[in-house]
Amino acid sequence: MKSERINGPKISPIQRVILPEIDTRVLSNGIPVYILSGGTQEVLKLEIIIDAGRPYEHIRTAARTISSLLKEGTQHRSGEEIASQLEFYGASFNTSSDIDTCKITLYCLSQYFSQTIEIIVDVLSNASFPESELSLFKNNMKQRLEIDLMKNDVIAYRALTESLYGDDHPYGYNSTIENYSTISRADLVSEYKAMYGADRCKIFLSGRITPQIIEELNCAIENYTSKSTRELVLKERKIPRKEKIRLESPNPYQNALRFGRRMFNKKHEDYAGISVLSTLLGGYFGSRLMSNIREDKGYTYNIYAGLDTMAYDGYFYISTEVGTAYLEDTIVQIQKEIEILQSKLVPLKELTMVKNYMAGNYLSMLDGPLKSSRVIRNVICSDLELSSFDEIITKTLTISAEEIKDLANKYLNLSDMTEVIV
Repeated sequence: MKSERINGPKISPIQRVILPEIDTRVLSNGIPVYILSGGTQEVLKLEIIIDAGRPYEHIRTAARTISSLLKEGTQHRSGEEIASQLEFYGASFNTSSDIDTCKITLYCLSQYFSQTIEIIVDVLSNASFPESELSLFKNNMKQRLEIDLMKNDVIAYRALTESLYGDDHPYGYNSTIENYSTISRADLVSEYKAMYGADRCKIFLSGRITPQIIEELNCAIENYTSKSTRELVLKERKIPRKEKIRLESPNPYQNALRFGRRMFNKKHEDYAGISVLSTLLGGYFGSRLMSNIREDKGYTYNIYAGLDTMAYDGYFYISTEVGTAYLEDTIVQIQKEIEILQSKLVPLKELTMVKNYMAGNYLSMLDGPLKSSRVIRNVICSDLELSSFDEIITKTLTISAEEIKDLANKYLNLSDMTEVIV
């Protein structure tokens, strides 16, 4: 015991990260349910994921607007009644969206699941989009957009994604004040009926799940049988031309800098390797870009490299904000760090540390059933088999320095990237 106090406990390398086992059911209306039961508290989380994001919308900003207004009223309840009734049962409820999907999330006590799930199903299937709430939402979004368009980093992000995908692509278009000004309640109702349906839903249940909970869920949602009529509206994948974009800014003393290139989603064979490579380059506090450009040069507070993945595509990017005086040398230093990765093998000690850092993050994501269900949701919603998670982890922990060097030469060439400076 005294020795452990002096020297600390033994540190063992992470050799495997294993997903917990899940139970899969199909409800009477055909919706699949992925169940992760566990925990000591009588609490559960329910997530309903609907494939109703940008790739399915015909009217710009419709997917985001619909998801934001789902909880603001139904044909049977006002938004105030929805909030009050759920609060009475001590439940937490939220709707949100990402670029591909809409998500409805409920946290509640197991004993009140039957009462709360009935409200959630009402929200899912009978949203009414009150004019007053739509007007308020539109005003708020227009004000937020006006503020965002004064931020260099936001302008740079919008310019980069539009360059990579094109302004006619769901992943590339930028929302505008006009989009929010012109969208109507009739638009929302039409898009909602076309995009939302039981055939586009997946349900994830975690926590203290009993057979009674499953039966209550099935009874509550069995009459939700509508079918979506909207097909994917993704444009054909094109390799964009490389650009150097320079934009004027309301803030002339600070420059937002972004490099980016089209890549792939999580199903690609190089996904795990690029995740390790981008982490080495700029994905954590001790990364090479941070150590050089922040810690050594003091040019920036933060610089980051990463791979953003969507359902049907993905892109790699490098992002930072620097003072005007340091802009050119920042680009030089980014190029320098990339060239080192392309020409020299990553030292074993550094590569091992990054692998352990990433594995530790994965372990923290699997701390308990409520957090683990999020990982399982991400895997399934990425159209992957659960076994793919183990394959990604295995590749993360076993990738060699030679493979890292090969990937850097294959993908990390600034000459292949669009450059945006605001």
